[in-house]
Formats: sequence, structure tokens, C-alpha cells
Amino acid sequence: MKKASQIVLLVAGILTIICAVAYLISSIVYFAAGAVVIMLENGTISPADFPEWAQQIIDQISAGKEYDSYAALAAALFTAGAFLLIFAIFSIPAAILSFLARSKDTKGLYICCIVFGILSTTIVATAGGILGLIHQAVDKPSEEQA
Repeated sequence: MKKASQIVLLVAGILTIICAVAYLISSIVYFAAGAVVIMLENGTISPADFPEWAQQIIDQISAGKEYDSYAALAAALFTAGAFLLIFAIFSIPAAILSFLARSKDTKGLYICCIVFGILSTTIVATAGGILGLIHQAVDKPSEEQA
């Protein structure tokens, strides 16, 4: 059980680093799209002032949703960007804790892996923490009896 938790925590650490970068890049894209929408609303720029690919990104983000105004679309973009930024921030300690819990065999680190795995939406870290807790519960009593 210990090997399984170590392997899952290694995968979780690597995956969480990748997720942190992806969340951060996505957050920047959403904030930039929101800024463009605000500039369109204020008349600072016109749709002809920026490339077609930028308009396509905004259209894809808002696809399937109808917004009453540019302000509502900008608010939705900024809100999504904020949530992605929060996930990126929680992913950093989740990655660090996954690597720490892999090397140190403590119940507290496994619990932290579970909590930060949930907060960063990387369920693999949560699974690794659960496996580590199971390892703590199953393997430690048998070692103490020997």
C-alpha cells in the first residue's frame, strides 16, 4: 500500500504542476478577454482594431450564453479568470505537499494532500492522500506489534 501511495503522489505532484500552469495561462486569457470586452464597451477600441482570432476566442468563451451587455460578459470573464487563478494558487501547495508526503510518511501530510487536492481540483492528490492514510492505518499497527 505504501508503494501505491508513493506512486500516486508522484503522479499527483507532476499533474498538479501541469494543472497550475494551465490554470494560470487560462486565467490570463480570461482576464485579457474581459479587458478587451470592457474596452469594446467603453469605445476605446472597435472590433476592427484587434485580430480576428481574438474575437473568435471571446466568441468561443461566451458560446451558448446570451449576455445582456458587454458588462455582463466582462463580469463573467473576470469571475472565471478569478476562479482559475484561485485554483492555480491552491495547486502550488498541493504539488509541494504531494512530493513531501511521498518522502515523509506522516498522517498530517496525507490529510493536507487530501484538502489541497480538493481545493486545487486535482483529485489524484486526494487519492494519494487517501491511500497514504490507508497505509498508515493498515501497515503501522502491524509494525508496532512486531
